[in-house]
Amino acid sequence: MHGLDEVINALVTAGLHITRLRESDELPWPRWPEMTRTPGGWWRLTDSAPRISLLFALLARK
Repeated sequence: MHGLDEVINALVTAGLHITRLRESDELPWPRWPEMTRTPGGWWRLTDSAPRISLLFALLARK
């Protein structure tokens, strides 16, 4: 497991420029048994759980 700061710092150190970062509170698979399916077919924690980032997408260019 790598923290977001570790990933971003590795990309910047490699000379890449981050052009986009997106976080999501949904996953394409049920990571924990208490997750519920969304109308889009992905999975999220129950409404009573705090909203946390479960997935991120990053675009970087040289």
